[in-house]
Amino acid sequence: MKRISISAVNLAKEKYLTGIQRVSREIILRIDKLLADYPELCVEYIFQKSAPNNIIKPEEFHRIVPVEMKSSSIRMNQLFSIPNHIKKINSKGVCISVELLRSKGCITSIHDIRPYIFKTYDSFKFRLGFKFMLEIAKRYAKTIVTVSEYQKKDIVKYLNIKEENIKVIYNGWEHMNDIVADDGIFDKNAKIIKGKYFYALGSLAPHKNFKWIIEVAKRNPDKEFVIAGGKNLQAWKEDIETHDIPNVTFTGYVSDGENKALMQNCKAFLFPSKYEGFGIPPLEALACGAPIIISNATCLPEIYEDCAHYFDPNDYNVNLDELLKENVASPKKLLEKYSWDKAARQWIELMLRC
Repeated sequence: MKRISISAVNLAKEKYLTGIQRVSREIILRIDKLLADYPELCVEYIFQKSAPNNIIKPEEFHRIVPVEMKSSSIRMNQLFSIPNHIKKINSKGVCISVELLRSKGCITSIHDIRPYIFKTYDSFKFRLGFKFMLEIAKRYAKTIVTVSEYQKKDIVKYLNIKEENIKVIYNGWEHMNDIVADDGIFDKNAKIIKGKYFYALGSLAPHKNFKWIIEVAKRNPDKEFVIAGGKNLQAWKEDIETHDIPNVTFTGYVSDGENKALMQNCKAFLFPSKYEGFGIPPLEALACGAPIIISNATCLPEIYEDCAHYFDPNDYNVNLDELLKENVASPKKLLEKYSWDKAARQWIELMLRC
């Protein structure tokens, strides 16, 4: 029987279920479900001791064995406890999230290398830690998994990793089927009228380019814009509150149900990001029946093909009405192409080959 150890102690650090945490949760839980078809695999999930923000609770597993790390230090676990544990039980280390995994011959994920390429989007401390994680991945990983062909090319270009050592596994969207839309968001914000607003969601990090929405809103006072997001929203909002932007509503953090309701009832979903590894929110919006107006930067044209309305993320003088008149393909082909179950099965096949 082949033993696999999925290292996930880093997932305890985040308060909200953001992109990489979503990917990790959906794929790992689907691996747990699919293991019924792979009796030759024994998989364990290594999580952080006493971490209230763990995105997967041990009781959610049916076949994967949860293993709790006793040290309260995530970094000590990553550098010493987990590698020692993996070696002791003769297992293969796997990382699906962004994890520092110092285990020879492991499989690890690099969702994107934005902090490595750009110096202005992240703090020096964060970039230094990220570069250290990349060096560990280059030294110890047998296979690197990433989420788009564009990102694969960047990894080859900037990190000098051989193309044959990188595997692309796309993300999915089916978690939206399990979410019940919560229309209570419209009661909380009377200004948000169904069918009358453009909607954007995400962290307000600089590369997400929410400045584009603010500038477009200023140029289109007759249109309503809604921005939802939890991380650093209030600080960012205060920074721009000196501007008169009456047609922009900041909701702050929204639940999955509220987000689904906002996607289902918007005129279009906006995604002005300047750099992405994959970019899940537009796919979620398509699953909710919303048209998407997205940046033509980095991987987005690869992922969304001819199913999106595109714009230059540096151009604030776009005509949203004209963009929406453009003919785009049905999202059906994308919803069939991308799947968490497909991704989970590809991960399992990779584990079997490693």
